[in-house]
Amino acid sequence: MSEPRLIIERAEAAWLYLSSKASCRLRKIRIMRLASKVENSKVKGASY
Repeated sequence: MSEPRLIIERAEAAWLYLSSKASCRLRKIRIMRLASKVENSKVKGASY
């Protein structure tokens, strides 16, 4: 009866790995968006 537990543990490990990867990607996207916002505000400030 140890097989189901092993499968669950493996699934949890895979989910944690994927979620950490996804959160890293989301963080990168958020940083890129913030950077683009800063760039846009710089351009607007220069045009005034």
